[in-house]
Amino acid sequence: MSSRKRPDVEKQQFWGLVLEEHTKSGLSVRAFCRQESLSEPSFYSWRRTIRDSELIRNGDGRSAAENHGLVPVHVAPAPPPPASSGHAGIEIVTPENILVRLPGDCSTEMIARVLTALRQQVAAPC
Repeated sequence: MSSRKRPDVEKQQFWGLVLEEHTKSGLSVRAFCRQESLSEPSFYSWRRTIRDSELIRNGDGRSAAENHGLVPVHVAPAPPPPASSGHAGIEIVTPENILVRLPGDCSTEMIARVLTALRQQVAAPC
């Protein structure tokens, strides 16, 4: 059997109300305890006691965060940007000022064919 005493129900209810009032007040623990003429160490002790008793009462093994409606979040990496929609990804400008635009996902074979055709065109104009 545990050597810890069970807290007095009336005291536990009192301190439960004190904790609620503190939360509503927006004050620091020290300022609140001074304002209400409460012992700061007692405040912390009862806050811990009440928190522990809530976990025991639930008896479901959940953490304090889970008991208050919080859930874990998984952040996934952003999806890749969509493929270009008709916009050129690669621009080639020849010394003759010929502009060629190719899609960004164009293969190296396609780029090589285009460059070969450009060289042939420049070497033997129409």
